[in-house]
Amino acid sequence: METTLTNGLVPIEPVTIPTSGVATQLYVQANSFAASATNCTLYYYLADDNNMQMIQGNLQMTDEQFATWGTDNSVLYTIVADEKGLVLL
Repeated sequence: METTLTNGLVPIEPVTIPTSGVATQLYVQANSFAASATNCTLYYYLADDNNMQMIQGNLQMTDEQFATWGTDNSVLYTIVADEKGLVLL
């Protein structure tokens, strides 16, 4: 992913959220975890063009996903996008 982050939001292919509108951005945050952890939970939300949060959720990373994270935080966006069927732009 080569997209520049704005407030932690990255552009996605537009997705219609029933009763909410069209989401065009994804935000992802890794929740706190112990130094000995082998996985963690990701908090995410989809936002519209005005950065307004539309829908949110949590996703448990697998041990394998956690191991590939390393120092490249863009991996977190890819994990959520893949799991939720989103396309990063």
